[in-house]
Amino acid sequence: MRILSRQLAAALIALALALALLPATALAQGMTFDEEDVEPIDEDGMTFDVEDVQEFEETPAGTNVPAVGVLAVPLSGLSSGDREALQEALREAVSTIPNIAVFGDADLLPAIQDRDPEYCSAESLCLANVGRAAQVDRIVQARVSRSGMGYTLNIDYFDVRDRLFLNYHTNSDLGSFSAVLDAVQAGVNDVFGVRDRRPEDPGYVERDVDVRRIMAFATAGLSAVSLGTGIFFGLKVDDGLAEIEQYSRNEDGTYTDLTQREAQRLQRDIESDALSANVFYVLSGGLAVTSVLLFVLDGDDAEELAVGQGDQPWYRAVRLSPSVSTDGVGVGARLRF
Repeated sequence: MRILSRQLAAALIALALALALLPATALAQGMTFDEEDVEPIDEDGMTFDVEDVQEFEETPAGTNVPAVGVLAVPLSGLSSGDREALQEALREAVSTIPNIAVFGDADLLPAIQDRDPEYCSAESLCLANVGRAAQVDRIVQARVSRSGMGYTLNIDYFDVRDRLFLNYHTNSDLGSFSAVLDAVQAGVNDVFGVRDRRPEDPGYVERDVDVRRIMAFATAGLSAVSLGTGIFFGLKVDDGLAEIEQYSRNEDGTYTDLTQREAQRLQRDIESDALSANVFYVLSGGLAVTSVLLFVLDGDDAEELAVGQGDQPWYRAVRLSPSVSTDGVGVGARLRF
């Protein structure tokens, strides 16, 4: 009996050691739970709207991008409908900015409404509390005020952690609320430092350079300069003639107070000034005519096609085109008949 008792005790001790050495996970194998047994996990009462969850899922895993909350501040004088339209426009504008995760106002709006929106939107500590309540890293808020017949749009970019306004944008004298909505994208681009505007972006206006009109003004200016230069040389001719007339001559026309060489030098100077004056007068006249033609004969082909060639006035038959090359600058003419 003692031998059997000792063997039984040894067996029990070995069984206990074996059970102690088994992994805890092995005991869980084969265990099943009913759905009713699983309690939902509530992490500090965190709530997400549908749009926030979708945008969070679209954010690539592992990327360290700031969570940016978008808020149209509910201020006095701004109706709920206008605030919702501003919220939508602001969210669409911020969504065009890369490398950020955009969140709506599902948590921001209740948090700021619990405080004074006008005060809280301008006070960094209060706004930081709103951002922490919504669990976002940064806030882009739009504030619209009305003064007289115009609106003023203010867009702020706020860092929740540092409690610091990173950038701001102000646009005053907007004539209507539609103009406010149209100005949101430019304001968002400003606070995020987006400077490049592509041709396909809304609001981009491509301006063609009117070379013909530039040439018209340039030739008019050159004509005025040439005329002034011609007048200058003409005055020098008059002074030279007045000077040479002071010297007396004998019966055969020879100057008595001047040597023949001095008289020839004065004569050559007068003739040179007269030639220069005439050249600049002619150049001024030619440039003036060219300028007038460039201003008058500036119809385009689209206008001719719309009116019809038979209905064109007489001067539409003449075409002037500026010509710029390495050899010089000129104007080409074309006559259509």
